[in-house]
Parts: sequence; structure tokens; C-alpha cells
Amino acid sequence: MSSKQKVVTTSVQFDESNPNLVLVALGDIHHGHINTDYNLLKRDIATIARNPRWVVVLMGDLIQAWSLKHRLYNPSHHAPYLHGKTGVIRHQAKALVNDLKPIKKQIIGVLSGNHETTCHDEDDVNVYQDILDDLDLNDKALGSAGFLSIQHMTQFANSKGQGGRFNI
Repeated sequence: MSSKQKVVTTSVQFDESNPNLVLVALGDIHHGHINTDYNLLKRDIATIARNPRWVVVLMGDLIQAWSLKHRLYNPSHHAPYLHGKTGVIRHQAKALVNDLKPIKKQIIGVLSGNHETTCHDEDDVNVYQDILDDLDLNDKALGSAGFLSIQHMTQFANSKGQGGRFNI
């Protein structure tokens, strides 16, 4: 394992009446791009929020922003909410965070993609860290590569009515 790889361990609670766990990989959102389907994103987030047994790993490329110095950067590709704005990288991150708030507690891991990394390396804007901070998910940070360990927990009651928990 390289020094950039990290292991995040998380516990997921469930009861015996609903032991299923659904892992949702949500990435390549490219928030801030003119062709991002924001209605679909909001529907997906609403669906995830309605299903507490669903957990999410954010897979990177969460925002569109290339470095403002990058050869592929083109302001004509900005989503309408960015038109006329300065600081478009941070505006994208803030809009993404607002969209993700309904599922914040279901996010169990966050990877950084090349779009977030390029902003940090070329513009010194650590948008990945901004997203982690704004969602209070620093303990879920996986960086550009990492491992996720999920402990599936259940509650039980013994014959005396005393509860407990154990790992599966």
C-alpha cells in the first residue's frame, strides 16, 4: 500500500428485519459543467436519502473545474449558475455540497479525482479538502486511492431484554 492510500473503517447499523446493505458508487458528477444533468442528480440523491440502508462512496471528479491554467479549461462549458462568477472552483464545490447535504450521513468514503487534484496542484485550491470540511467528512477521506472496511453491526436482545451489538 502506497503512502497515499488510506483505510477508512466505518460501522453500519442494521436490524434483523432488514439486513441488506446497498453500496452506491457516486462519481463523475462534474458539478459545474453545462452538460451535467442536475435534475437526475437531485433525483438520485432523493432516492438515496429515502433509503437509509443505502451507503455512498463518492468516487471523485465531483466537480468539473479543471485548473484555470489547464489547456482544457473553457468557461463556455460552465453551468448557468456559474456565469459571471469569479472563484468558479469554490462555487462548484459549494453547490455540490448543498446538493449532497441530504445524504451526508450515508457517505462512508470520499475519493479525490483528477479534477480535484488538478485544481490543487495547478491553482493551489484544495477543493477536495473544502468539500470534506463543508460536509464534515474528514474521517471519510480516502484521497486518490484507498480502502474501505465496512463493519456490519446488528442489535439484539437477550432473554433478559438486555441489548447488545455484534459485528458480522
